[in-house]
Amino acid sequence: MAEVRMDDIPSNSQKSKMAAAPQAQGQNKKPDIPVFQGETKQAKRKTGGFWRWMKKMFLSDRTPKEIAMEVVEQRIVPGLQDNLRNSAMAMLDGFIYKGGSIPGNAGVSNGVNYNRIYSGPQRPLPAQAQPATDPKRDEINKGFGNPCFKTQQAAHEFLAIMKGYDYPTLSVHTLYMMQNKHIDYTWDAYGWNREEILALGPGCVKHISDPDWPWMIQLPEAHVIA
Repeated sequence: MAEVRMDDIPSNSQKSKMAAAPQAQGQNKKPDIPVFQGETKQAKRKTGGFWRWMKKMFLSDRTPKEIAMEVVEQRIVPGLQDNLRNSAMAMLDGFIYKGGSIPGNAGVSNGVNYNRIYSGPQRPLPAQAQPATDPKRDEINKGFGNPCFKTQQAAHEFLAIMKGYDYPTLSVHTLYMMQNKHIDYTWDAYGWNREEILALGPGCVKHISDPDWPWMIQLPEAHVIA
């Protein structure tokens, strides 16, 4: 039988666990946050669900036929389905409750509108047919600002810092730390995926009407990342 050495048996002591913890944590540790050396200012983000939806629909590479199909499928068809269902339920109520009148037909009514009492459970709209404005999303994106700069070069330098942050996500909190600015730590739960940041091209640097801070990085919409 082979001899078992005590050194070969893994220790179960708390001290050994604590010693191993830093190595395990190091694999998921966030990189050091680089700080931009120049000055920045925050520009209020504008939200507008309807106009954002319009731009997405008509300023894209899709053909008019594809746009028309999406409008029909997401806006018109769900509404027609609900109207047809409600009409069918109202007619069924008219047959069940003899005193009630059937919509569209003349009849004697007992004065009670059973369609108001019960019109059947309302089928919720599918997710894609919900209103273009999402209050929660808009509220999140109103809570922080786009970074603004005095020169176009400074804006591109900061954009390079954002892209060089080698971590799966970039939070709003980290974005502010890069500018040496403070924002509540709860904003670490909102931000962007690394793919979204890497997809930002030179066109995201916009010239705005602020005479002192005329260059702004137009950030995409933030979302929950944690």
